Amino acid sequence: MWRANDQSNSIGNLLLHLCGNARQWIVSGLGGALDQRARQTEFDERSLISKPELLTTLKGTLAEVDAVLDAFDTSQLLNAYQIQAARSGPGSDFSCGRAFLDAHWADNSHHEATNARDLHFYDV
Repeated sequence: MWRANDQSNSIGNLLLHLCGNARQWIVSGLGGALDQRARQTEFDERSLISKPELLTTLKGTLAEVDAVLDAFDTSQLLNAYQIQAARSGPGSDFSCGRAFLDAHWADNSHHEATNARDLHFYDV
């Protein structure tokens, strides 16, 4: 099952979203690659994507991120970058990535804790 119900996102949707964010902020934002992200499609995806395929996508994204960070000149951290049609200041690329992960964790935890019915987050 891709989603437990229409009100929740599956781990697959969240992994697609994490990959999209990492590519947009780091690979495109810091690395200069063309940003071709279609954010809403990360949440609209309903086809069953296998665990191996999702892991391959995640590992590929992390390899792209690693390559950008390995080649990144740290003296450029104080530069402003154009990301998501907004300018971001010194160090914000990394703090925004942390904020993104924290917000998703808090949202999922809150939803699970306050919803009386089982959302089947851990069903395989």
